[in-house]
This record gives sequence, C-alpha cells and structure tokens, in this order.
Amino acid sequence: MSRGDLAAFEELYRRTSPWLATRLRRRCADEQIVAEVMQETYLAVWRAAAGFVGTATGGTAVGWLWTIAARRLVDAF
Repeated sequence: MSRGDLAAFEELYRRTSPWLATRLRRRCADEQIVAEVMQETYLAVWRAAAGFVGTATGGTAVGWLWTIAARRLVDAF
C-alpha cells in the first residue's frame, strides 16, 4: 500500500473499517461525526502510507490506524 496500491488499501479498509467504526461509535453517538472521522482517517492513511514503518518500530497498522482515528475524533469535538 505504501506505493499507492489500491488493492492493498481496499483490503485494509475491508478488514478494519467495521472494527474502527465500532470503536468510534463507543466514543461518539453522532453517526455523522463517525462517518466523517472514518473518511478523514482512511484519507490520511492513503496519503501517509509510504511513511508507515510499523514493523521496524514494533507498531502495527491497526495501532497506527487507531491513532489517526482517535486524533481525528478529538479534532471533531
């Protein structure tokens, strides 16, 4: 995905979006905010994928995704 691999991005989205939406909904009851945060999160992931070096630093893609989403949710509030 780090080189703009659309198929890899779609797979990441398919695997993680239900989990991420559930986590966000536990923190925010407003579906519109959740939808906006989801969109902003995956856009940020697409744009910054080349900078993700999680396995070299011990981080995971899911942890990185959650960090981005949590920050976007704070910004929305």
